[in-house]
Amino acid sequence: MAKSPFSLEGKTAIVTGGGTGIGKSIAIEFARAGADVALCSRKLEHLEPVVKAVRDVGKRSFAVALDVRQEDQVKAMVDRAVQEWGRLDIMVNNAGASFRAKPEDISVNGWNTVVGINLTGAFLGCKWAGRQMMQQPTGGVIVNIASIAGVYGSTMMSHYGAAKSAVITLTREGTQGRPRELHRAGPGRDRGLPGRAQAGGAGRQEDVRRDRRARRHGALGQGRGDRLSVHLPGLRRVRVDDGRDDRHRRRPLAAGDGRLDAARALL
Repeated sequence: MAKSPFSLEGKTAIVTGGGTGIGKSIAIEFARAGADVALCSRKLEHLEPVVKAVRDVGKRSFAVALDVRQEDQVKAMVDRAVQEWGRLDIMVNNAGASFRAKPEDISVNGWNTVVGINLTGAFLGCKWAGRQMMQQPTGGVIVNIASIAGVYGSTMMSHYGAAKSAVITLTREGTQGRPRELHRAGPGRDRGLPGRAQAGGAGRQEDVRRDRRARRHGALGQGRGDRLSVHLPGLRRVRVDDGRDDRHRRRPLAAGDGRLDAARALL
């Protein structure tokens, strides 16, 4: 029987914000696909049940309480994963936070908190995971979780929309000038940026259907000659330099019904 294109057997991953919502779903689905998964979030009590769920399917896991805005803590998380497992194959920058408020009512502290967690956290994850992956013979994959709010905005959440829009730009522009070492790719034509996610976990789809889509559009992973690929769920494939003007570049896709099968969207 052919190996599933969704198999992550033998891979290692870090998922930030892995205790609830999208991050929890990604972690559990990665484990079901065969990956060992390290989790981090601000509250350890949210992570412990997910660590158990990962271990219950026979995969290794550990959890660390940290603040993704603190560079030394993010670096330490990457270092620990490498120390325990020998390498880091996948980095999912998922940690996020927000609150609803009119722009004129948002304090500087509130603005900095939301932008710091959503944007600075993604940047630091890219920086330190990317450094490690570039040193590995096997390279690696980075996945940045943005939001439909980063494309169209969101009522009473200007700070969140601005941060997620910046995450999209970070993912697009972060590889400029290094076309063969870093490669940016989207997971497939039928995938959307996350809208509302089911907090209880990802729903499961028929294996045959998702395998067919993966073969048609390509699964998560590096292309030929790429050391590191950076993905943004919801964007079609974007080449570093394709020689075409902006009118012919592929555009972000809108979310579907608002539900996210997290691991399938990433893969």
